Amino acid sequence: MQKDWNEKLKAEKEATEIKTLKLKKSENTIAIMRLITFLSGIFLIYIGIDGEKIFGLAGLILILLFIMLVRQTGKNQEEKNHLAAKEEVLRRYMFRMDDRWKKIEDDGSDFINADDTISTDLDLLGASSLYQLLNIAHTEGGRKKFAETITLRANHLENREKRLEASKELADNSELLIDFESASMSIGSIRKKIIEKQNEYETDDSGKMINSKVKTSISIFGMIIIPIMNVCSIALVAFGKIPVSSIFITFLFGLIMTTVINKIVV
Repeated sequence: MQKDWNEKLKAEKEATEIKTLKLKKSENTIAIMRLITFLSGIFLIYIGIDGEKIFGLAGLILILLFIMLVRQTGKNQEEKNHLAAKEEVLRRYMFRMDDRWKKIEDDGSDFINADDTISTDLDLLGASSLYQLLNIAHTEGGRKKFAETITLRANHLENREKRLEASKELADNSELLIDFESASMSIGSIRKKIIEKQNEYETDDSGKMINSKVKTSISIFGMIIIPIMNVCSIALVAFGKIPVSSIFITFLFGLIMTTVINKIVV
């Protein structure tokens, strides 16, 4: 039984890695298509201004396709995050098949109180603990509740029956269990990054403190202003107010601004 489960985990991990590689390849293809559709769309719109209107219409269609490709890029990123979380979940399950589970990073040490000797003496929390072996929670709320339950700080008896039913359902459906935990890990990672950014403080050479609120404002500013600049330049070219070269200048300026903003925010 254990051997079959281990083989299943390995097969699932290999399948997930293959999906990740395919997704990366499709990302490269989409990136090239974005560039081609954007430049071709601008060129056809320019031709259609003083020539056949059909070229202008084709250009608009390509710009719409460009926008769709940008949205698809966002969806692919979400799928990448899910697959990365799934790979980590599968890795941890494989570690639990032998002594490698002691290498799992989350051991519940952050829930150990200064006067709590029982949790450490009985190996309930901390390195090589029962928490480290059994925990599959990834959100802060779930991790805290599991730590409270395993140390008997809170028994949560009011939800015992519901928890038992949920445990049975997940135990009978390993694929659902893995996907559910992967989603939980992905959500937990996103929330952790948000909290880190909210609490993040950096000091520049003058000693001035720059917090995440400033970074968030810069990021939002770039997300709004850069697309507006590109749309306005296309509209002005369409009405013959500025030369078509202005579109490429605006596009390059937007790329530079995006790079600078990413370096500030990340």
